Amino acid sequence: MKQLSLRWALRSPWVLALAGTAFFFQRAVLTHEVFLARDMARVYLPLRQYWVDRVSHGEWPQWFAYDGLGQPFLPMVISGALHPSQLLFLLLPVATALKWSVLACYPLMFLGVYALGGKAGLGHAPRVMAAVVHCFGGYAVCLSNNWLYLMGMAMVPWILNAAVALRAAPSWSRAAGVGALLALALYGGDSPTFLVCSALVLCTPLMDAHPARGLRWAAAGVLFGFGFGAVILWPAAAAAGTAGIAEQPLSEVLRWSLHPLRAFDVALGPLFAGDAITPSSARVAREVLQQGTDSLWANSLYIGLPALVLAGVGLFSRARQRATWLVVAATVVLLVLSLGRFGGLYEVLVRGVAAARPFRYPERLFPFLSLSLSLAAGVGLQALRSDERRRRRAALTCAALGLGCGAAALAGRWWAWWPEPLQQEWVRWSAWTCGFGAAAALVLGVLHTQAFRDGAWVAMCFAELFFVNEPLFSLTRPEVVQTPSAFVERMRAVDGENALGRYRLYGAAEYHNRVESPDVTAADEEALALSFSLHSVFPAWWGIESADGYLPAASWRVRRLVNEPALWMLKLLGAFNTRYVTWSTRMRADAASLPGTVVEEDPLLGLQLVRLREVLPRVYLSRPRCVSSFAAAQVAMRASAFSPSRETVVECSAPLGAAAPELELGAVRLTTYAPEEVQVDAEIRAECVLVLSDAFYPGWTATVDGAPVEILAANGAVRAVVLNPGIHRVVFRYRTPRLLWGGAVSGVTGLLAVALALCRRRWFRGALSAPMKG
Repeated sequence: MKQLSLRWALRSPWVLALAGTAFFFQRAVLTHEVFLARDMARVYLPLRQYWVDRVSHGEWPQWFAYDGLGQPFLPMVISGALHPSQLLFLLLPVATALKWSVLACYPLMFLGVYALGGKAGLGHAPRVMAAVVHCFGGYAVCLSNNWLYLMGMAMVPWILNAAVALRAAPSWSRAAGVGALLALALYGGDSPTFLVCSALVLCTPLMDAHPARGLRWAAAGVLFGFGFGAVILWPAAAAAGTAGIAEQPLSEVLRWSLHPLRAFDVALGPLFAGDAITPSSARVAREVLQQGTDSLWANSLYIGLPALVLAGVGLFSRARQRATWLVVAATVVLLVLSLGRFGGLYEVLVRGVAAARPFRYPERLFPFLSLSLSLAAGVGLQALRSDERRRRRAALTCAALGLGCGAAALAGRWWAWWPEPLQQEWVRWSAWTCGFGAAAALVLGVLHTQAFRDGAWVAMCFAELFFVNEPLFSLTRPEVVQTPSAFVERMRAVDGENALGRYRLYGAAEYHNRVESPDVTAADEEALALSFSLHSVFPAWWGIESADGYLPAASWRVRRLVNEPALWMLKLLGAFNTRYVTWSTRMRADAASLPGTVVEEDPLLGLQLVRLREVLPRVYLSRPRCVSSFAAAQVAMRASAFSPSRETVVECSAPLGAAAPELELGAVRLTTYAPEEVQVDAEIRAECVLVLSDAFYPGWTATVDGAPVEILAANGAVRAVVLNPGIHRVVFRYRTPRLLWGGAVSGVTGLLAVALALCRRRWFRGALSAPMKG
């Protein structure tokens, strides 16, 4: 009975997927520590908390006020507001729910690759082999620091699996299934995966000799995807003209390009990064790989030499099939695109197609390359079953490559092939690969029973990936970010508990000192530095609004002003109700250059909290200075005579009346400040403008005493309305543009999919019950 249970477990992909994930990520499964590295704490933790706070109170979030003076919530896409995994955050603490949503991606990915391997005609062991290589490869493990891209990677095999099933047996229900899976990737926030997979779905019929009919069905599946996703795509398109991400410079778009030297990563190990950001790895990222940052997009791309040998065997075993060369062609195109500035094609695409610029970071395409190599490895393992000569050749190849790596390790020890500190890493990983190459050759040469050989090969590859990649995922004690830092406590002590609309903070501390303590891990240090620097979107975790403009939907107006440090830091921060700035002692300028006072300091991290002296309230009255455009507003604000406390630069089509300097303008009182609605009572004595220091953005409307009025852009980035003498009530309201139309399209698409599925089932049942002729 025990033998039967073990055999059943080894034959069940569900058991293997869950057990493999639990074993590989046992540090996460068996402890209370959570994934908070990089964007997990910077972005997803505060975004999920905001969603939970709003939904748990019966509200639907449309506006996110905590970044870049405010921006739309759903059209930023990465908020993932409609993804089913959001429900988990209503049941568990946000950090814990974030951990389990990350862990859930790996068995989902495993089963998707396993199912796709079945479509490729692979047996059980080769399918498991492909799933292991893809799910526990270095790139997938390193994506545990970014849920959005990990979720997109997990969805890719399911989308391709549905596309292949649609090609094999076209039907409306299967086309709708393809569209639903595409939309699910989009709902998670990964629009590049949505678009790339849509293109790949359209390519699958090309495997047939006569693809015309298949292309029509594939196009139907993609159209279903766009229909299901219209509730996000339509509002996102409406915000595209204002979102600053579309204006990012080409150097920023191409920053995270896959360097050709990282091919060594795939075969040898995390040669260029290691398991943490250290001064040596930062030097490698900047000087050797020309990354422009102190870190890499993914610290490892490792899948191992044995898997690469199997991939080569798989390619040659099916070299005569049309589908093989279609997959190879698509892989080569994606490889050149992932090289970014080193390949040239991505740059041509970005320059030629304006809509491609927001989809930055070419290295994000590596999951498609990993999937191709993983499936090829599964095909190779299948091919070794039936061809003894091929098996001997594969054994000799593994042995030869292992000896080559051993020779490279010895040579690297005596001759300096690489600059420091790569020399030591080269020797280490070359020697490691030598050992696994020899082990792979031994498995192929000694084990002649197919079942034992397949099992040993899969186990060996899993063990190899575990020992190399398992140290690469970072866990942090949740208390590090759940405990307010001294900076947060200081702000609360001086200005009271944080509340929406009270004041903002600007996180200018881009660097921090390293903490040399055995009790502080690299992951804890990163979380600790974020707690003090309050960079990116993390201030929202403590209910503090940030002026950073980190998220993709932040207004281009804000981003352009941020790119002018003299104007932004010295004149506009106080005008935009920014009371605090975090600063680093490692930055070139001294914090004393800011118009404020250092009120708190952390000497260990080298960070300071500066409180600005002159800060305008969130809403105030001002004399307008009319200009014709944003560029003219920049010129006016750069002038030494400009002072936001005396006048406001307003973009207007006709001149505005301005009260004489000696006249008192009146008084205003902020009565309601909610994310989607702001109410102000004003007593006006002379014609002026009411300035609300929130982002000027489509979707906002204003009324004065119930009558609609035009919202004008003030000081380049915020809102203003003209008021005449009298007592007025001014109300600003936000509604996501085109949300209802997009929701209607998605709803109609869903109803159409259900109707087509029901009609097909009714027709099928009728066909079964019809009497047979003859």
